[in-house]
Amino acid sequence: MQIDRSEVLRYLGYGGALPDERTAELIETCCAEIGNLIQCRSIWKPFAFDAGSDCIQLQNAGGFVLQGEDIRHHLADCRECVLMAATLGNAVDRHITALQVTDMTRALILDCCATAAIEAYCDEVQEAVHQYARDREAAITFRYSPGYGDLPIDCQRAFVALLDAPRRIGLTASMENILIPRKSVTAIIGICPDGAAHGKAPGCEGCRLKGRCPYGRTGCTGGK
Repeated sequence: MQIDRSEVLRYLGYGGALPDERTAELIETCCAEIGNLIQCRSIWKPFAFDAGSDCIQLQNAGGFVLQGEDIRHHLADCRECVLMAATLGNAVDRHITALQVTDMTRALILDCCATAAIEAYCDEVQEAVHQYARDREAAITFRYSPGYGDLPIDCQRAFVALLDAPRRIGLTASMENILIPRKSVTAIIGICPDGAAHGKAPGCEGCRLKGRCPYGRTGCTGGK
């Protein structure tokens, strides 16, 4: 897995600017450190669902529902959806936390490298889901996570429990719905007929913070 340096710079707030030589070297060192620490693990599972007037109810999921108009719009053309969870493992969290006591600059850069790494790993998981869809002559939406739009983040604990993520990949959610390890992602990907509308635009263009986020990609006017 390659960590995208441009993404690291974006998370650091550089926008289209370039770092000085010392910072650039530190970013390379930190990317290498993260590469040695990560223990990538993931799990995903497809579900058929019923679309209600105000929620998505997954079938054979113990009553688990996805609330909100945004997720209903996102899955409007879909016949099923995939729930996925991915993590870089606990070693990354421990290393960053330890460095926050002795070297905040390095800790910040490592944190941004880890954020870029988990997104890159999620891209790999999403490609596996895409292959699942292609095998069924279908397409996929982009991934949509709890906390996006009006999809409540308080579904996290039920989400990871439904995937058996605590046992399968060591991923849990706290009482405050914070994922542990922190460098982890849960997301929903729709499976839809090839050629159908695939939900809102991914990334900056589909974000409600468009025009107000300091982390927008170069050429965009909003954040991821």
